[in-house]
Amino acid sequence: MVTDEQLIEMSVADVMERWPQVLLTIHRHRLACCGCAMANFCRIGDVAETYEQIQLEPFVSELQTAIQEESRQ
Repeated sequence: MVTDEQLIEMSVADVMERWPQVLLTIHRHRLACCGCAMANFCRIGDVAETYEQIQLEPFVSELQTAIQEESRQ
């Protein structure tokens, strides 16, 4: 299990690789993270700064839900 604080500090690429089910959340928000050359350097926390329509806390909560749903199966 990963805390919100840990998730915020992880790179987008690491999160997508470790928990591929988050790709649906990323896609639903119309983010260009998949295939982005900066995904290895951009942290989840940076996403809210880069995309004005993304609010950090709800986005992290959605990612956590996706992560936890997979671990229950």
